[in-house]
Amino acid sequence: MKDIIVEELISKSGEPTLKINNYLLHSKYNPKKEAKLFVEKQYKVGSILILFGYGCGYILEEFIKQSSDEKIIVIDPYLSPEKKYPSRVSFISETDEQQIEKEIMQQVGMEENCYLVISPNYDQIFKEIYTNILQAIKNTLFINKVYENTVVGSSMDWFRNYTNNLKYAIEDNSLVQLEQITNKPVVVASGGPSLTKQLELVKQHRDKFILIASGSTVRSLARENIEPDYIVSIDGSEDNLQHFNKIGLTNAKFIYGMQSHFEARKEFNDAYYFLQAYSQNLQPHLEDITQEPVAILLGGGSVAHFALAIATYISTGEIALIGQDLAYTDGLSHAQGNKRQENIDFDNSKNSYIKTKGYYGEDVYTDYPFLSMKKTFEGMRAQLKDRENIFNCTEGGIYLEGYDQVTFKKFLEKNAEIIHVQNYENKLNTTKTYCNLLNKLQLEINQLKEAQTVVEKNLRLVNKVKDKGVFSQKSLTALNKNDKKLKRAFENTAMFILTAPIDLQVQKYFSEQDTKEHQKKKFERVIKQNLTLYQGYILAIESAKKVINDLIKELESL
Repeated sequence: MKDIIVEELISKSGEPTLKINNYLLHSKYNPKKEAKLFVEKQYKVGSILILFGYGCGYILEEFIKQSSDEKIIVIDPYLSPEKKYPSRVSFISETDEQQIEKEIMQQVGMEENCYLVISPNYDQIFKEIYTNILQAIKNTLFINKVYENTVVGSSMDWFRNYTNNLKYAIEDNSLVQLEQITNKPVVVASGGPSLTKQLELVKQHRDKFILIASGSTVRSLARENIEPDYIVSIDGSEDNLQHFNKIGLTNAKFIYGMQSHFEARKEFNDAYYFLQAYSQNLQPHLEDITQEPVAILLGGGSVAHFALAIATYISTGEIALIGQDLAYTDGLSHAQGNKRQENIDFDNSKNSYIKTKGYYGEDVYTDYPFLSMKKTFEGMRAQLKDRENIFNCTEGGIYLEGYDQVTFKKFLEKNAEIIHVQNYENKLNTTKTYCNLLNKLQLEINQLKEAQTVVEKNLRLVNKVKDKGVFSQKSLTALNKNDKKLKRAFENTAMFILTAPIDLQVQKYFSEQDTKEHQKKKFERVIKQNLTLYQGYILAIESAKKVINDLIKELESL
């Protein structure tokens, strides 16, 4: 940071103010009055405020007074408060773009809106930091949008796959059976370009570790006649199936998230199932059907995140990541043998590529989806801080903060002489039957019919209110009563998968944006919000009923 010269001044009204490098941070006449007028123009209801510049705290204190319960993130590289503020206020003193982004990412969720307010002259005094903040916010919003689009766009596929995977979960084992079964080292293989150079070492030392393949990576391994112990899948798309077709493996066991494409399960003899953490609302539903505890794993948007989570779940030994480039190493997208591999021409491509710090400290090209994966890996590492034995042995690609970067050869040499505890399964005494699943599905159809009746009533009520132009107390009472019935009808079903994206969009895009919102405009917004919610629920219920009825017919024909 350049030299900072701070002058303390007393304003005409008697309050202190500051000047940094000849730039005033507040009015030299009445800084509190100025702050009040400033905040009145800037404040947005229902959104997270990112305030660049603390100064003497006048602006922050006005935002706290005028806002309700919105979170406030204050970024100031030089000045920090001596007084305590409410817990909804947090402070960032970082100046590096990646560090600022890391802090913001932790506080701005996928369902939340945020906006930036610049305290007077801060963008002039700290120009470079201001640029870093803008880029960090842009990256955060883009990554959150990627997550949101995935949740919204994939919800129907996830529901279909979850429902159809129930018929396999009835016969398969819960991943709980593999919890901490060994202390052997684990190698997690992902499909980045750098995997290719590691495969010879994998073959030479194959008997020394447990090998977990992340999704499509299995084809690169099979191409070199390497059979993993476990293959992980969470992908619910049709394209995911091609990675497992005719791969010629006989002993590898399949570990699948319940939203993985259900037809992939057919390719394997033995399998284990689990739930992703963001679907933990489904735990009672799944355990009711399988009659056994389900493992819930923290991961992210990529199968590689869950492969790492599984590695830490099944073993107390050291863990190595290989092929985890998250960048276009040597202009390639994937390792040799991966069906998705393509050469990238950075100069002539229509896509946007970003330069960032690489494994060796050099610049590498990446993109926003890879950056979002990087953030998740780093977040997972922070949560696994008690595990000191996780290493990034990719030897290429992006630099992962929090991970020890060591060569794969060194990792193998370090673990060569360790005496390992033998694998064993934590056998569960459970009785699983198709009859239980069939009864549960038929009960859910009845629940969904009840839910549909309630939603249709609410739609009629909202349309009547729309025609009258006002919400009466009677209509509000009826809507609230029906919403409680709807909640009960959805209990212990899998409808969360389909309703969560609807709830997210209704919450995010129909919230109050202006404290001075005109009554008519507010009425129109709330009407549109309710219609979007209930119309979305109707479509979701219809889709769910079809999927469940199709599975019932299949089970009845067995």
